[in-house]
Amino acid sequence: MIVYVRKQPTASRINKMTTQQERVRVLTTLSSSIEFYDFALIIFLAPTLSKVFYPSDFQHHGLMAVLGIFAFGYLSRIIGGAIIGERGDRKGRKPAFVFSIGLMAFATLAISLLPSYQQMGYIGAFLLAVLRVTQSLALGGEVPGAIVFCTEHNNAHKRGYSTSLIIFGVTFGNILASGLQSVLSSLLTQQQFLAWGWRIMFVVGAGLSLISLLLRFSVKETSYFTEEEKHLPKEAPLIYQLLKMHPKSVFKGFLLTSLAAISISSFYQLMSLQLSLRVMKSTIHFFVFSSFIIISTSAVLVGMLSDKIGRLPIVQMSCAVFSLFPLSYFYFHKTNIIFTFIPLIIGSALILGVFTAILAELFPTSVRYSGVACCYNLGFAICGGLTPLILEKLNLHGMFMSISVLPCVIAGPLLIYSFFWKDNFRSPLTSQSP
Repeated sequence: MIVYVRKQPTASRINKMTTQQERVRVLTTLSSSIEFYDFALIIFLAPTLSKVFYPSDFQHHGLMAVLGIFAFGYLSRIIGGAIIGERGDRKGRKPAFVFSIGLMAFATLAISLLPSYQQMGYIGAFLLAVLRVTQSLALGGEVPGAIVFCTEHNNAHKRGYSTSLIIFGVTFGNILASGLQSVLSSLLTQQQFLAWGWRIMFVVGAGLSLISLLLRFSVKETSYFTEEEKHLPKEAPLIYQLLKMHPKSVFKGFLLTSLAAISISSFYQLMSLQLSLRVMKSTIHFFVFSSFIIISTSAVLVGMLSDKIGRLPIVQMSCAVFSLFPLSYFYFHKTNIIFTFIPLIIGSALILGVFTAILAELFPTSVRYSGVACCYNLGFAICGGLTPLILEKLNLHGMFMSISVLPCVIAGPLLIYSFFWKDNFRSPLTSQSP
């Protein structure tokens, strides 16, 4: 089997690429922040949107409908990742990267212009669902695109650091959405926010997306794609080739992403554990907010560390730390919330700091975009989407400790499997999978 290996850049070439690389790092970090700001708006504004798009005597069901629209977005991301991933592997990373943000900008701006229930009945609610699916299709290719674009624009000794900034951007997007909502809620009356204030948040998101769109035109196509474009297969659908030729890489990537997804989704369930933890709601809110800041910042440091010592040792450390979570929960959940969730915080920071770089290093250039999109969206759709539902169901039966056990379900197999694959943290990206 022929393996096309891209030559490593010389020192002079590295210096010439510095400006472009830094521009790509800033762009992918900013883009991930904007995309998740746009994507998170519906969940933050769910109570408001249920009043805008549904009748006053239908509020409970309206809220459930809005949350259902949010949940359905996870499934739509799988489809979006397959479509945009195929385009990224066939036509180039840059066209796919530009398309995804353009689609997100359109959908977000359109939501800000939707008619309310009082204006046009259920038409607004229907269009909200359609546009939410459109957002999800865009997001399915956006984060994988950012990972691939950033990885292929950077040298091997910076891949961990560069891709960990994307995770920082994702978290910052959620913080930005929450922060702007708080500001507008404090400046406007409840009636003003319900009438038009919520629309400002979507207009801001659309504006930021358009800025990101313009910035993407200023960066070049990755040299990995342009140099190996003539070797890329043209006959069968890439998702078929991916699953047929690289099933082990897909499974590895799915395990990695699933652990990352479960760790993040677990934090959203802490409100359901208020009575069990014997703390106030305000304490849990502050704890979750602080944890996200700590995790996102630490993930960048972990990414930098992985460029020095490798990715797999950090994955194995993460799995080992998660294995301590049941013990910390059992001994401290009634006395100290910090000690209870230290393994969850540390384990999350470790896996989030390296899994994006590993995803890109698992696949060859010919299917890298599709491979990353497949693993990322499957992991977050299945494990990220189902974790809150599973934990809520178990909590209703008094199984509060399940929040500490569920990450171990993935961490155990991942720890064992990690000893049987090669760490490619310093290897050049190739046209064949490792």
